[in-house]
Amino acid sequence: MASLAVPQIHQLKVPEGSASLKTESRLSWDMPSEYSLPPALSEFRCTHWFSDDDPAQLVLTYNIHKIGSYVSARAYGDLAQTHQHEDAYDVFAQTLHKNDIQTVDLIDLIISGRRTAGFDEFMASRINCVFPEEISFQEIKNFKKDLVEDMTVEQMEKAISHQVTVALHKTDHLQIESFTITPLLDILAARAQIITPNGVILVSSQKFRNHSQILEYAFSRLGLKTILRLPDPLRLCGSDYIPVRKDLSFIGTGLNTDEASARYIMSKDGFGVPRIAVIRDLFDRTPGRACLDSFMRVISKDCIIVLEDILGSVSYTHL
Repeated sequence: MASLAVPQIHQLKVPEGSASLKTESRLSWDMPSEYSLPPALSEFRCTHWFSDDDPAQLVLTYNIHKIGSYVSARAYGDLAQTHQHEDAYDVFAQTLHKNDIQTVDLIDLIISGRRTAGFDEFMASRINCVFPEEISFQEIKNFKKDLVEDMTVEQMEKAISHQVTVALHKTDHLQIESFTITPLLDILAARAQIITPNGVILVSSQKFRNHSQILEYAFSRLGLKTILRLPDPLRLCGSDYIPVRKDLSFIGTGLNTDEASARYIMSKDGFGVPRIAVIRDLFDRTPGRACLDSFMRVISKDCIIVLEDILGSVSYTHL
């Protein structure tokens, strides 16, 4: 059996900054319509969150096996990887349960808002209609309204976890000519969002339009406000964002996050901290470790670990 070389890691001390926040940023979890929320969230409140090292108070999950997207993976010959993902998800869920960490499924969280204001509008936005010019937008709006009102919970789950496109034609009334349903394989793993002390930042490009739409509504159910939506062509990956403490956060730039995005967020005070350390990946640019959290982790408020072979001027892959 071949042995694997484990790269050494270095501990780096993070210097304390002299700057401090003018006002302490806190995330307020004022839960709307408490009667309709999953039981695990009825008493949940978040007081503050500044560091990647902070204990988890709630974990948001998205089980692609539950909503049937694994069938798509099997159709594309990805059966082995599908089984690995399913096993990994089960182990992950069991570990969280054993450690008394509250979890909520993304789809369950959204469905829990079906008796609240804004839910029907959100569900209508999940249905993409293709129609000729003679059909008015008001007719489309009424069609979507009737469609949502007649949906079962199971149909709502499908509309949330899939991209639904309906082709319409008109006789004496609107009729469905054809429709397509495309699964969204993993909304959370795309990491098209970050949560800072100031709120939620979403990637609203065409590629992640469905993701940002779903996540914005889900986060609103948890009382989290969306403060920024990054437009095209800005790129951002949540795995490149590492908060350290209330006066410092790291953001990596390279294959997945461009520096223009980091500067745009800073210009809008989106990070919510006085100091931002930008880690530029100019030389390595390896897909296997394209994100900041793949080679750097927070150990404590003043200590991080990084892979040894990316440090120093003698390394061809140094940052």
